[in-house]
Amino acid sequence: MENEKGIVKLTRKQLYDEIWALSVAGVARKYNLNYGKLIATCKAENVPFPSSGYWTRKNMGKDVSNEAVELSGHEETEISLITNDATIKLLLDCMYTIRLKNCL
Repeated sequence: MENEKGIVKLTRKQLYDEIWALSVAGVARKYNLNYGKLIATCKAENVPFPSSGYWTRKNMGKDVSNEAVELSGHEETEISLITNDATIKLLLDCMYTIRLKNCL
């Protein structure tokens, strides 16, 4: 759910549900987010995510139903995630501003 251009806003519960359904990499692709920053955000916001071994076992048809870590705390807390497009635009804007200042 993208409310502002370049910003994805999800509740902790929505992020948790999507990560356990798709994987962190899948959510990063879906919303065009930086994978490393998404992992860091999950850790900072205490949103548990499955290990890579979880997806290996699941894809091999093994039972992984007992491996899910429950989300605790404030499920409705909103998290804002900056998309890769917004990050690139911000960097370009900064470079443009620096160039303008150097030309004056």
